[in-house]
Amino acid sequence: MKDKLKNKATKIKHSLFLTSCFYPPDLLRQRIAFRMMDKIVQVVDEQNNNSTINTLLFAGDHIYADASAGILDPSDPKEKFGGPYDRLKESRSWKDLKARMNNCFHTIDDHEIVDNWEPAVNPDICNTDGCCPETMKKGKEKFYEFVHGTTGGNKSTTSNPTLWGSHHVDGIHLFLLDTRTERAARSADNSNTAKMISGKQKKALLKWLDDLHASDLENPSAPPIPKFIMSGSMILPRRIYSVYAAENDTPNLQSDSWDGYPRSREKLLSHIAKKNIKNVIFLSGDEHLPVEATIDLSANGNSTRVYSLHGSPMWAPFEFANTHPSDLMETDTYQFSQQSGTDVEAKVHANFPNVGNGFLHIKLNTESPAELVLTYVGDRATEEKKLPLCSKS
Repeated sequence: MKDKLKNKATKIKHSLFLTSCFYPPDLLRQRIAFRMMDKIVQVVDEQNNNSTINTLLFAGDHIYADASAGILDPSDPKEKFGGPYDRLKESRSWKDLKARMNNCFHTIDDHEIVDNWEPAVNPDICNTDGCCPETMKKGKEKFYEFVHGTTGGNKSTTSNPTLWGSHHVDGIHLFLLDTRTERAARSADNSNTAKMISGKQKKALLKWLDDLHASDLENPSAPPIPKFIMSGSMILPRRIYSVYAAENDTPNLQSDSWDGYPRSREKLLSHIAKKNIKNVIFLSGDEHLPVEATIDLSANGNSTRVYSLHGSPMWAPFEFANTHPSDLMETDTYQFSQQSGTDVEAKVHANFPNVGNGFLHIKLNTESPAELVLTYVGDRATEEKKLPLCSKS
């Protein structure tokens, strides 16, 4: 029996590690802050399988350029935006982690720039870092320098880097989204229609989905392959106050995630539902709360299941800054319509593993039954779950 289990385990080729949000520790808390990074290294070493492909997925907030909320943050942009990356790269834990990974992928979020950064409606009169385009530009450039050459795509100059794009590495299909620096300015007048991502980025994402979907249809007997879409912002579940805003047709400017850009989310989900694109997996960070959500979409007589997986924070010591399960909809059903006249229904059911700081370990098994094997690893507990992948036929 042990031999059979061992043989089955060796068929799991891919080992993905999803995390986000590493608050910079002071000298007294270095060991406790880095322990989950060290735990990933331990998990990789214990796999003892040279054929496993290990991939790090860091979904934003690698650093906190605004660690003291502006009170004691450096005024020198080089130190403010570059210093934290230098200290992270020089740490033993980060070096050990990178040495264990075959691939590393990163997305930007707000704290690489400033808390909840978004563009001002009128940038000419913006006088705070929270909406200043120069602040965003500096943070974006340093982030690009940190990851440049790591993801292997979109060779842009650091003066205007492109942070999104598709990747196909070792059989993994991944689209990295930039849901931070290309979002539109919002006001009470356009809060329901403002765009989360640029038109160019959206076009590339939908083409990537369509191309993979066409490949599925052409090769129905091939093993199902997940289509991973990673962003700093969580697409679902919705926040409770976002549901109230939607039901009462009021502006939802306080939401920093996809909730605050409902039209962008609805168009993306509608595209997936109408074409019945299977095995789409959304990956995200930012909320400081691990989430595993199943989303069943209905449109044109099709029923399409997608998943939203939200990784734990690597180190988020301030409880008041963390999202709590009571902030989010555990079960949620809502409808939306598109200009094409297609009505879409989304049924969402979310689980919130109570594991604390840590990471989500995803093993991809394409053998029958094809599934994602999830292990939420944290400093408080470990929880496991299996999510089935859909057949292509």
